Amino acid sequence: MNGLPTLVDLLTIQSSSSIFYSYARELALLVCHLCHEQRGVMLLVPTNKAVMALERKPHQSPLSNDSQDIEVSEQEYNCQSKENVQRWVSSCLQCFS
Repeated sequence: MNGLPTLVDLLTIQSSSSIFYSYARELALLVCHLCHEQRGVMLLVPTNKAVMALERKPHQSPLSNDSQDIEVSEQEYNCQSKENVQRWVSSCLQCFS
């Protein structure tokens, strides 16, 4: 280590991005990208204000075009939520060599 703070360290102390980090830290994908030493990573972190202004939160699925309410099990809802968050967090990561 070179003694400089890591990206994870910075996200931990940056309170204006705490909502993003609370979503991201649960995903192994983020750890994989941030800890991979042979690649550069650019992380575009939305502020809490930007996340709160979203019409649909990162864990929510898009609205259906169908006017019917679709019921899903709790397990399926949790799985869909995790996939939605993973897709959203991944869209904030840019890797380069």
